[in-house]
Amino acid sequence: MASISHLIVFTSLLALFSSLVPAIATARKLAALVQEQPLVLKYHNGPLLEGNITVNIVWYGKFSPAQRSIIVDFLHSLNSMKTPAPSVSTWWQTTGSYRGGPRTVVVDKQVLEEKYSLGKLLKTPQIVTLASEAGPGKNSINLVLTSADVAIGGFCMSKCGTHGSGQDKVGKFAYAWVGNSATQCPGQCAWPFHQPIYGPQGPPLVAPNGDVGIDGMILNLATVLAGTVTNPFDNGYFQGPANAPLEAVSACTGIFGKGAYPGYPGEVLVDKTTGASYNAFGINGRKYLLPAMWDPTTNPRTAVHTPSSTPLHQRTTKMEEPQEHNHNHNHNHNHNHKHQDPPKSSTAPLSPTCVKCGGPCSFPPPPTQSQWSEISPPPVYRPIRSPAINLPPNTNSQAIILAPVPQSQKVPTISLPHTFQSPSKKIQSPDDIRKFINSNSSKNFLGFVVALSESIRAHKISDSCHESTTLKKIVSVIEGLVHWIEEIPPVQQSSRYGNISYRTWHNRLVENSENLMLQFLPDNLKSSMVEVVPYFTDSFGNSSRIDYGTGHETNFAAWLYCLARMGIIEEVDYQAVVSRVFVKYIELMRKLQSVYNLEPAGSHGVWGLDDYHFLPFIFGSSQLIDHKYMKPKSIHNEDILENFSNEYMYLSCILLIKKVKKGLFAEHSPLLDDISGVPNWNKVNSGLLKMYRAEVLEKVPIMQHFLFGSLIQWE
Repeated sequence: MASISHLIVFTSLLALFSSLVPAIATARKLAALVQEQPLVLKYHNGPLLEGNITVNIVWYGKFSPAQRSIIVDFLHSLNSMKTPAPSVSTWWQTTGSYRGGPRTVVVDKQVLEEKYSLGKLLKTPQIVTLASEAGPGKNSINLVLTSADVAIGGFCMSKCGTHGSGQDKVGKFAYAWVGNSATQCPGQCAWPFHQPIYGPQGPPLVAPNGDVGIDGMILNLATVLAGTVTNPFDNGYFQGPANAPLEAVSACTGIFGKGAYPGYPGEVLVDKTTGASYNAFGINGRKYLLPAMWDPTTNPRTAVHTPSSTPLHQRTTKMEEPQEHNHNHNHNHNHNHKHQDPPKSSTAPLSPTCVKCGGPCSFPPPPTQSQWSEISPPPVYRPIRSPAINLPPNTNSQAIILAPVPQSQKVPTISLPHTFQSPSKKIQSPDDIRKFINSNSSKNFLGFVVALSESIRAHKISDSCHESTTLKKIVSVIEGLVHWIEEIPPVQQSSRYGNISYRTWHNRLVENSENLMLQFLPDNLKSSMVEVVPYFTDSFGNSSRIDYGTGHETNFAAWLYCLARMGIIEEVDYQAVVSRVFVKYIELMRKLQSVYNLEPAGSHGVWGLDDYHFLPFIFGSSQLIDHKYMKPKSIHNEDILENFSNEYMYLSCILLIKKVKKGLFAEHSPLLDDISGVPNWNKVNSGLLKMYRAEVLEKVPIMQHFLFGSLIQWE
């Protein structure tokens, strides 16, 4: 979710501010490679599922016979020795390399729950209840599969599937759940069969069974099944904290063939007739795409064998001896990735560590000529982290320049009683973006942002203002989230980005979100939690990717807007909303970013406004309008930055960038350097508001995960 796309767009957008000297176009220096460290999968001395494992299935919602057949055939394929190589059974045999030896799967009881007995909005305890319907059983897995019209707490926001354990009269039982993401979040839970929700929008692979939702379920089902048999009760094989573990398949997701690395699935087989991509044969002529699984006996991390039969990313894997480590939590697994340009060579060199788990990744420089095999053609997009270069503009910059400056609007409050609804995603295409931008909801939301900007105009952060009891409680809530970081320290790991302890922090946020809302919601608005909680929990980053960007920041602004729609926040509160609430939010996010090394979500690095944020620049430039001494060029005065950054958000952002990024400011932040040549802050503020609309609210990769309900309506 970067701010700006390419250099030529930037130089055109500068006309928003004034005539400036040409921007310095210096390529970004590539970061030093991180040395690989062995991934340690510890065995925590707990029981595993071994030998003949029974799988009982609860079909919750409406699945067609064809959809059920695809999934059941996959489960039967796990044991079939009659399918040609590469086969599903060969992939599953890797689980036999863990303690307990070979494992076979037998599909037994199937329960059809087509009448939605528990409704269409479920929480984790209800998943466990459904799993128990399949009956008790030793050495079995009760598998709950939910249809595309069923929403699960945390589904799409932090997980695509889970596994855990429940308790009945007989004893403990293992269960797993996977949802159909076809209509809710295919870009997050069905990649690579759908364009990703973040990053460049390259062409997706063709689903081997012709159903993006079901083929996506197979990816996640493979992940949770392998995790369930090797870590059924939170004390088997895993790395990291038990409530956010890295397991047999989830240790480093996104690898499906030779040459893969995050964002590129690797070389896979392609059906000459249908164009579908796959890497494993199943029974009844089925074809499937399966993720990589750790093989502890041969040491490399391998996916299903490609035609070359070359193991992927050779690397030592240590299997440590038992240690006591008992916890009871569910496991969240997610298959979503940011697309990046793959290596243009049939052999991927060993390289830096995976940003999620410390596994190997490949980030070679673009070669001079293509050497792709015919097995899988190269994607057409450019990597997010490639060196910055001049590219043709993909945005109508002239239209941005000529667009009017957004104006503030009053927020219409709802009338009570009001029917709140669980918000959902609606934006999937440029046409949807145009519909949104032209809607009253979009205009009023942007008008709210402008009104917040105007409320802080010519004010320092410490200036006295009206602070309602509600705002003080909200600030207290955010302060509590800051304290959680101290209680959940980062773990030692080899990966450069994305400390997995952040998942523990985010899981605590999701679990306590309703209680946090109750601290300030009045009794007559407690029913609004079903609608406002999703905006809140998605305001602090993504727990599966361990990243954060302007889309998450926009969700926080949307959460504040929802509170304004309900009358909890009034116009008299706006200055305090910015100087107290938003400033505290930025403090929290900077601490999360630094402590857990959150990856910038889709950052364009050198050619972006900032790796993580946009709104502090808008509010901060408004603070400095008509300032007697400080001008845009004052950002180059180190004394001004040191002495006034605690009072002005814009200066605080600049100071942080200069501390974090090395080298000349004009090289690592050319856009901000150019803006410093604008004659006054009023022009800076107006231009940034236009850019926010064009580069955040009008971008599909950012807004396709934006939520719509009764407070922010899809019109």
